[in-house]
Amino acid sequence: MKKYSSNRCLSVILTSTVLALSPVSSLLAQEEAGPIMTVYEVQVKHGHESKWREGVKAWNKCYADNGGKASWNGWSRMQGKGNVFAFAVMSDNWADFGERDPASRACREVFETQLTPHEYGEKTMLAQLMPGISSEFTPDTKLVGVYNFSVDDARTFVKVVTEVTKSMQKAEGTVPVQWYSTIGGGVNDSDFFVVSNHASFASLDKDSTGPWEAVEQEHGKETAEKWRAEFADAVNNQWDYMYVREDDLSYAPAAE
Repeated sequence: MKKYSSNRCLSVILTSTVLALSPVSSLLAQEEAGPIMTVYEVQVKHGHESKWREGVKAWNKCYADNGGKASWNGWSRMQGKGNVFAFAVMSDNWADFGERDPASRACREVFETQLTPHEYGEKTMLAQLMPGISSEFTPDTKLVGVYNFSVDDARTFVKVVTEVTKSMQKAEGTVPVQWYSTIGGGVNDSDFFVVSNHASFASLDKDSTGPWEAVEQEHGKETAEKWRAEFADAVNNQWDYMYVREDDLSYAPAAE
């Protein structure tokens, strides 16, 4: 089934010429292009969560009643300031952004009357999957860790995380993570982030091989220390959050 981005307010003015100015984009252009994820991050007003949740349910019902074909996962953030939720929508390619979504237009009043009044605001982020170092998203994922990186040296960063991911895969088998490079954004936004999938909170208690331990097992201590130093030099800042999947806030069209 073809996927459609639900946010038609986005103006896709990023031409190939503009994108080519980004060192990250030119670096990733050498690899297979992955699907594009749009993340809508919403901060809900204190004391308004129950009304806001009812608004999301009303939006989902309206969207379904109008034959909406997009799908998304809704997540609640566990840490940090404010009451934050995130919605992730996948698009196969840039052409999807240029297609109209009649269902979204039909539900605009629901958004304006039952969602917006309960929100401080919304932030939108675009990111592209890096297929070469990513696994498939695990269907039974209930919890994700999202690790963000602001980098000074994208080429070195990608080189190191690629090698570390390969070592992790050899040590642990399939590693349920998805790496993304962000597209545009402000000075305080990440350049890359990785999503780690978990089926439950209990899975966090399980022992696993650490990234640098995996590199040392495969390549030796000297190489592990070298790559670790290169990684530290390439990264300007890093931060992370955990998100819990919210079934009531997520949506998928009925099977045809």
